[in-house]
Amino acid sequence: MKKEIVILHISQIDDSLSSGVAVVVPEHLASQSKYVNIGLLKLNDNDNIKTNKKYLTFEYKNEYQKISLLPEPFNRPDLVVFHEIYRPQYIMLSKELTKIKVPYIIVPHGGLMKSAQKKKWYKKIPANILVLRKFYKNAKAIQYLSDTEKQKSILKNKTSFVSGNGVTIKNTIVNDDCQKYFNMIYIGRYDIYYKGLDILLSACGSIKEEMEKNNILLNLYGVGEDKKILKAMVEKYSLENSVKVNGPIYGKEKEKVLRESKIFIQTSRSEGQPLSILEALSYGLPIIATPGTTFTSEIEENHLGFTTELNKFKIASTILLSYKNRNTLNRISKNAQNYIAEKYDWTIVSKKAIEQYKKYF
Repeated sequence: MKKEIVILHISQIDDSLSSGVAVVVPEHLASQSKYVNIGLLKLNDNDNIKTNKKYLTFEYKNEYQKISLLPEPFNRPDLVVFHEIYRPQYIMLSKELTKIKVPYIIVPHGGLMKSAQKKKWYKKIPANILVLRKFYKNAKAIQYLSDTEKQKSILKNKTSFVSGNGVTIKNTIVNDDCQKYFNMIYIGRYDIYYKGLDILLSACGSIKEEMEKNNILLNLYGVGEDKKILKAMVEKYSLENSVKVNGPIYGKEKEKVLRESKIFIQTSRSEGQPLSILEALSYGLPIIATPGTTFTSEIEENHLGFTTELNKFKIASTILLSYKNRNTLNRISKNAQNYIAEKYDWTIVSKKAIEQYKKYF
């Protein structure tokens, strides 16, 4: 591919390591910049224009509140990509793009799923009708991160395509069968509703004795206002010996925890595409997941772990099933890493995304 194509991404991202969008958007840009000319217009309040080694970054707050004010060639890009939906700046920027006939697409990152629309629905419904209707209408397409996100979107008749996130491939996970505990982990946001953590802890409460008897330990790692509620739930179900609510982990500490674990569990009600599951698979971790993660079909079809329903009894039985089948986990680990390398390596993901983008300009 030649680097003459110019693509401008627009997003509100910062240096937070706990935000999925903040983590994955720079990865997309860095990878895509190998093949096309990439720029990022950041909406958050940083004072200086920062130059990344792989792509240019412009600060909306300073002087770039119009696309036409950006330096060439980003003042007339071939395509603009909006990340997320409910950003007031997007309205004026999209109007300008329509006026100067620059095409744009929208990546909602799960925000258009019916389950996501239920949260603060009293704000989203009028915003969709009164403010965002033209934003959606004038977009050339919606980019979904998974087939399930597309199927469960509220925009059924809009032109769309599926192009998801990627992951950096890791070395084979070290699965020490002599470990004292059967370690299960969750890494993500402490959002009880979206992540289904209420059902997960209720499930653990229903098999408390079995977890203690078999040294099954669930470690939760994350950040969010719901951390206190989760700790209270652990006490309510008397799970102090089996469930630990920890703070966020990053870098080497996160890598160590992933390598020392047996199972990654995610019981979401709603996801666009679960970055944490992709990362866990890249380390060779088998997965326990519910349909809300949008990943259960891939798990079943490619033998990447265990799927279950968002029901405390079914989650509980799946946890015990994974323990019962612990001797098969090394085989699942190999499946996981092979699958990720073949489908979700950043090079593969970026090339496919750019080929899709070229259809709209």
